[in-house]
Amino acid sequence: MIVRAGTYFVNKISVGKSIFSIRSRSFLIRIYKYWDKYPITVIEGGREMNMRRKGSKGKWPCKFRKGLSLALCASMAGTGIAAHVALADTEAVVLGDELLKATPDQAQKLEEATPSNAGMSSSLTDGGSGEIGGEEATPSNATFQMLPPDDNILSVGTDEPYQSIQDAINYINEKQKGSDEAKEEDWMIQVRPGSYGRFLVPRTVENLTIQGAGNDTVIQTMDGSSLESSAGSDRNSDANGIVVWGKNITFKDLKIESGDYHLDKEGKELWYTSAISTNDIMSGTGEEAASGLTLDHCTFEGSGTGMGVLPLRSVFTVTDCRFEGYEQAIYFACDNLEALDWQITGNTIEDCIYAIHGYFGGAVSGDAEGMMIQGNTICGTQDRFAVVALMDQSNKGSLKLDISDNDFSYAILGGINQRKDGDVAQGSMGELQDANVMKDHSFVADAYWYSADNYGTAFYAPKEAGKIAVWHADPLQESDIKDKFQAALEDYGTAGQFIEFNAPAQEIFTMAKNALVIEDYVDAGDLKISKQVLGNDHDSTTFHFKIKLSREDGRALNGRYDYVDAAGESHTAALEDGIMEISMKNGESVVVKDLLPGTQYEVSEAENSAYTASCAAPTGQIEAKVEKEVVFQNTYQGSGLPDIPSPDWSISKSKTAETLDKDFQSKVTLSLPAYDYKPSVDVVMVVDVSSSMKDHDITEAKKAALAMCGELESRDKVSSRIGIVTFDKTAHDLTNGLVSVTEAKKAIGEIKPSSDTNMMAGLMAGKAMLDQGTADDKYLVLLSDGIPIYWVNDQGEATGKMLSRYTQLDEKGNPVIVSREPAASEPEGSMEDMSVVKSIDEILAFQDWDTDADEWIQESNTGAIWDNGYKHTNIEKSIYMTAKYLMSEILGRYPLKMVAFGTDKYSNSIVYKYGENFCDWIGAQEGVSYYKVKKPGYGGENGELVQAFEEISNEMIHVVDAGSSVIDEIGKTGDYDFAFVNDADRLVMNVDGKEEAAEKIGENSYGFVKNSQVADGYEFVLYYHPDGCSYKGKTYGESFVWKINVPVTIDHPVQLTYQVKLTNPKNEAGTYGTYDRDGKAGYEGLYTNNMAVLYPVDSNGNAYEPEKFLKPTVSYTVKSEKPDPTDPTPTEPEPKPTEPEPKPTDPQPTDPQPTDPQPTNPQPTTSGGNHISGGTGGRGSRGSGIGGPGVETQAAETVPEATIAENAAETAAEELPKTGDHTSPAMWLLLIGAGMAASLFVAVSGRRDEE
Repeated sequence: MIVRAGTYFVNKISVGKSIFSIRSRSFLIRIYKYWDKYPITVIEGGREMNMRRKGSKGKWPCKFRKGLSLALCASMAGTGIAAHVALADTEAVVLGDELLKATPDQAQKLEEATPSNAGMSSSLTDGGSGEIGGEEATPSNATFQMLPPDDNILSVGTDEPYQSIQDAINYINEKQKGSDEAKEEDWMIQVRPGSYGRFLVPRTVENLTIQGAGNDTVIQTMDGSSLESSAGSDRNSDANGIVVWGKNITFKDLKIESGDYHLDKEGKELWYTSAISTNDIMSGTGEEAASGLTLDHCTFEGSGTGMGVLPLRSVFTVTDCRFEGYEQAIYFACDNLEALDWQITGNTIEDCIYAIHGYFGGAVSGDAEGMMIQGNTICGTQDRFAVVALMDQSNKGSLKLDISDNDFSYAILGGINQRKDGDVAQGSMGELQDANVMKDHSFVADAYWYSADNYGTAFYAPKEAGKIAVWHADPLQESDIKDKFQAALEDYGTAGQFIEFNAPAQEIFTMAKNALVIEDYVDAGDLKISKQVLGNDHDSTTFHFKIKLSREDGRALNGRYDYVDAAGESHTAALEDGIMEISMKNGESVVVKDLLPGTQYEVSEAENSAYTASCAAPTGQIEAKVEKEVVFQNTYQGSGLPDIPSPDWSISKSKTAETLDKDFQSKVTLSLPAYDYKPSVDVVMVVDVSSSMKDHDITEAKKAALAMCGELESRDKVSSRIGIVTFDKTAHDLTNGLVSVTEAKKAIGEIKPSSDTNMMAGLMAGKAMLDQGTADDKYLVLLSDGIPIYWVNDQGEATGKMLSRYTQLDEKGNPVIVSREPAASEPEGSMEDMSVVKSIDEILAFQDWDTDADEWIQESNTGAIWDNGYKHTNIEKSIYMTAKYLMSEILGRYPLKMVAFGTDKYSNSIVYKYGENFCDWIGAQEGVSYYKVKKPGYGGENGELVQAFEEISNEMIHVVDAGSSVIDEIGKTGDYDFAFVNDADRLVMNVDGKEEAAEKIGENSYGFVKNSQVADGYEFVLYYHPDGCSYKGKTYGESFVWKINVPVTIDHPVQLTYQVKLTNPKNEAGTYGTYDRDGKAGYEGLYTNNMAVLYPVDSNGNAYEPEKFLKPTVSYTVKSEKPDPTDPTPTEPEPKPTEPEPKPTDPQPTDPQPTDPQPTNPQPTTSGGNHISGGTGGRGSRGSGIGGPGVETQAAETVPEATIAENAAETAAEELPKTGDHTSPAMWLLLIGAGMAASLFVAVSGRRDEE
């Protein structure tokens, strides 16, 4: 990639990284030479900062923060700065994306501070992939130019002042000896094309870059030659290549060729022979170990032996280099060091047995960045996989790995003692198969070696959809690991995404490269397990299954396999003795993916006494490309629990119509709440005062209860009565029934913490209070952490299980009880395995409660349980009994506000988990508003409980909130036609008793009560649609939409009055229709509207099921041939109880389509709430319990047309006339005469029979 002259911006810079190495995910920028002479402009939010290098470590005096952009001017290359972009993935870097061209103004600011371009070009090659800012890519060695002479720039070549690289190094060494200033300066040795001998960089040389002309500058190593420098004899560390002891040394654009010489000075085998080495008697403890060594755009060509580079450094960078033909390309043995900042990026490693290999074992500082291996291409062959093996020898984090975006081919990517968050179990290497490209059967090894007897290695095969990996396993002959290798194959077989070996980590890597590889991927099959429950469509019980997998010969299959759960999420399960455990509910399925064909399966379901289970084919064999299905059908036998009635309360609302006047007009009024509603509220607060409610918690609860009292007290138009109940082992009525707010406040002050929990007793006392209440709205507020340990028996006594202990048996073999105490929260309180926690549905599904013993007998010394019929724990039975009471006496009868206070106080406590599960279950029931509040000191803050109670108060007061709306379709059938009177003078809004006139704001729209703080600028807006409209997914005829932009409360009612006119009154004499002012009588006839629907929204913005208004009817009488409704008094026949609904398959033109969710049928307002508002959390709380999710909907109503007899023949067979029929008087006389004749005939005939 060539970077031409210009200014570029890097969008992505790693936070907290040193400026010397600025990294992004796809490319790397470095800054070279003359940092202290010419500024680099850093642009941050329009502010410019000139920055100069300080110190001798090549770092800037600040660190980049996220979002900071770095501007580099490539034209500075010859006189100041060379901005080199080394790509790891050329496709990822596009001008205008990752690397952005600067604007002319930005570039000009840099050019003004930069001398003209001269000297060495900043061009680099990326193999011909392209360029940024220029015309054509050119190899780096073809654009080599010498920099102009300088005191710090030395040139090496045939016609240059220095004939060898070592001569130039020696000169710099002399200059830097004893001169701190010279050491802090940056030095460069530029090497002309040619072949050069190896050299040594002494410890006293610092901040040196040796730059060549690419592949035309060749350094010969491992050829048997001797070092020219006498410093090489200081420490016997000559590795037959370039030796680097200096600090902050960079090699750039060089080609290093290596022979096969690998002997030491005495002619003995030298195992650490390497092309470049920092080896210092293998100690790695020198001061230079913490300084940087950088290899940039270098080529290493070996002869099949030795190492490419042996960097015993804490800081090391190798980028855009190529290694080929070494036994080990990069090897490090850093016993006493920590990987502070290692970057291996953008390199290509081929034909090397070990691509990257080594370990760190030094003390852990805590601020190390570790080793980043990113954007490399590592290739082995089908016969010899390339290995990456990286070890944290300290087992404490001295080597932390960041491996991503690499391309592996025939390679093994392995780590030893890598972990997550300090976990001593094997860690995160298995995840790397998804963070890198793993091609040609490459795989991941995750090893651990924590002690002499605690070790092992797991191998992960990359996943291919619909395939399973088949491993080639050829155990070596070494006796120390052969048996363990074969034992692993016995456990796992030779197929699967995961195989684990119990063998030392280093041995396993040596073995793996020769004896374990992925041979192929073959077509796999799947296993689907499904659950169906018969006899209980709404069943939510969780069922548990065991899947046993085995090989064709019957041996259990181990390893790890993926499965997709009922929610469509993927998981990985580890098999133990071939067993996988799964769970699902009615109508759900779980699919085990990618099993080897021939695998045997057997599926079994855990017993549940409430169901009879059946399965036609629980066993079978996996086939390639086939999904086998096992279906379990369970017939529900009944739980013995009462059915929960659906809440029958709805939002208080009404629609009334006045009788038709002489102009056939009627005034119609929509009211929220209903016109006859009297604002009154009865509230009972039931408060848990058990031992989990400490003094501070009780203080918060009292504040919350007082806040609710204060909110209700502030509503002077609402008649409020409050009851206070607390519960510990029993319930305590602190107010002696429902009392005034003032009296309730006094009672709240008496609340004190206690011990034990009998929620059932508290609920019973609370319900008894509400039963005596007379308010239109009644609410029960329950505050608890949901951990009951007592219940109330049939005699009204507090009851719980007992824990009895014995030490010996009597002569009959029965235990001799030595102590007895309440079981309370035992045995859960002494348990740690969270998997024992049962769901509430599971607890409720048990049917053996009548035979369950209420005494738990335990042997004192061993903890053994005496079998006396004890089946369930005390907490489980207390939950069951409390839930049973809730279902039979409260849910669906009174709106319940469930406040779970501190249920997650101890996340690892089984007891608290049961409490949380129970509160969650209560909160999920229909008609319950659910609030979850953390306790102060355990994730919560003071005042959060008060806030929850204030929101509950709002629920009780609010009818609907802003965002609610009503659509009203004007009455029209084939027999009559009403029309909306579109006149502002005929529209009135009554808000809390005050009439508000309509203001015309559009051709067919009207606003009421100006308010610039709300939507539309009006608190209420009416939009009239003379030709009909589509609203909320439904189609309506002539209609209007009433939009509500402010909350409507029970003490501030709202009424919209408009007028309709009957446009086609009858001319024939008679009475038409039956008057029903508010629609409660359910008459059929002259409806002023076809349908009026409320779309409610609560105080949290939650939209709920729409509700229909009742439909009033009007009537009129025609006394002469001309319409003259002088007597509008209606006749009133017997009311019809319900209005017929249209069939779902036959929707009317103006009705909603039958597939859409429909409004609930209107019902007369009943005790239990007349409004909605939102709870926090849970199932989208419905303040008054009006249904929320799951409310049953009905098809839209169809107005039946009146049937009018046309002639006598049609009416002869009908019943006697009803009001509204208009048959002529002659016809009536004919019918009456016929009836009398028939009666006389029957009488005479009967008499003859008697005779």
